[in-house]
Amino acid sequence: MHSFISRCTALLVDHLCSVVDDPVLRGAVNFKDVVTGYTIDVIAATSFATETNCNAEKENIFKRNGLHVATGSVPRFLAQMILPRSVNRLFGNTVPVSPGPFNFFIDLSREIVRQRKASLNTKQVKRNDLVQLLIDAFAYEEEATDYQKMTAEMGDKGNFDTVKNVVFRF
Repeated sequence: MHSFISRCTALLVDHLCSVVDDPVLRGAVNFKDVVTGYTIDVIAATSFATETNCNAEKENIFKRNGLHVATGSVPRFLAQMILPRSVNRLFGNTVPVSPGPFNFFIDLSREIVRQRKASLNTKQVKRNDLVQLLIDAFAYEEEATDYQKMTAEMGDKGNFDTVKNVVFRF
């Protein structure tokens, strides 16, 4: 993941250099927007292995949805936390945040998982992002009932010499 963050940092440095060299802006930036763009770039890279450049691209779908995912009404949030699930569904309150951006990230995650499962047999490069960690950690129900696979053997020195598909179920 370090390489993802380094790439995002290089994009940020390039953006700041272009702002400094711009005769119109003369180095003036809205620092909150710059840091927000960098943060969204890092989240997109480390979570979804998606390269964005939110500081250079003013109209970026990832940035737009990232900024609005946590916006929502307080009554919607409170209703989601207090009322039973059936009552919330009756009123169409299925998520405590804005449904549009929330659904964007759900659809994005599903599409990434679908593509990665489809490419398992093609020997493509394995990604090192959050989605790949979740795919690797996924345990099928029949694997979880085989307790032989759920054990780790302790070595003589107190460390785990052999680990056999340790599965944690909560």
